[in-house]
Amino acid sequence: MPENLIKRLGTPEIVGKIDVTVIKTKYEALLNHFEDSTILLDHLAYFGEAIFKNGIVAFVNPTDYEDLLNGFPKLRQQSIMPFAKTAMGNFYLIGEVDDEICLAFYNIHTEEYSYVDYEFSLFFQTLFANKLHMENEAYGHFEFPAVEQFGAVALDECLAFVPALVLDGEENINNIQKVNLKEQLRLLAQAFS
Repeated sequence: MPENLIKRLGTPEIVGKIDVTVIKTKYEALLNHFEDSTILLDHLAYFGEAIFKNGIVAFVNPTDYEDLLNGFPKLRQQSIMPFAKTAMGNFYLIGEVDDEICLAFYNIHTEEYSYVDYEFSLFFQTLFANKLHMENEAYGHFEFPAVEQFGAVALDECLAFVPALVLDGEENINNIQKVNLKEQLRLLAQAFS
């Protein structure tokens, strides 16, 4: 199945490995909510940390971002498993939306937190890095033009509004800069708190 992602998105830039045995153990309770969680684990094992389409989306090691994302008010009391980030530093994760464990999208700039799907098979076949889906549901209306303007986004980077929206910044492509992702997560988590 991971080969199908390559056919659809092209060969990614492989940045590092992800120890899937650690992920299976640490996130077992969340993964057990999905009949097809092996699809996610297969993708993480096959690709590891990997950047697709100049950073429009990238697989990340969940353990590297869980604590940082739990600093945001909407995610603070939740068990989450972040597994992919977008160019703007937003995350696809396993989390709880409306009392249901599901595949979700979390926007770090607005704190919007929304349901995506209950199946990884459908997500990877049709939604992951799909321009129409991202533009309508996942902040892609900023991400695609920003990547075109600023170039490839590394795994440890994101495109962010400066100043941040929560600090009275304006949601305008002219206010976007490339920044360090973890620093941005810390800044925004504190600003939203």
